[in-house]
Amino acid sequence: MKPPAPEIVRKGALVRVAGAPEARDVSAWALAFLDLRFADGHVERWLGPGAIAEISTQASAMKAVVAWATECANEHAFTVFGEIAREYDVQSLPHVDHVPCEEVVIEWHSTPTWELNRERSSR
Repeated sequence: MKPPAPEIVRKGALVRVAGAPEARDVSAWALAFLDLRFADGHVERWLGPGAIAEISTQASAMKAVVAWATECANEHAFTVFGEIAREYDVQSLPHVDHVPCEEVVIEWHSTPTWELNRERSSR
């Protein structure tokens, strides 16, 4: 028998940007996440899949970046939910499609994962 699932506190997206604010045509990837509160009170952020795009980080474009990240969270959070279901009894949880995307976090100057992999393979 699986233990009870943690509470879903929030759904959102983490946007990793390979550049700075006010830049044009920078690589970015948005990862869906669910924040989970466990029975002992601690909270964990479980990251899932997402999408890659070239974006503008100019102030006038940030609404579009947030909309893209929100779409990624809504599209890919079910995969994170599936990971939870592998380990926990999720019958008491609301379906993740009904949880609103409440947070978009921007992480600046990130090295794209594909660049890290390229660096490792060239060693």
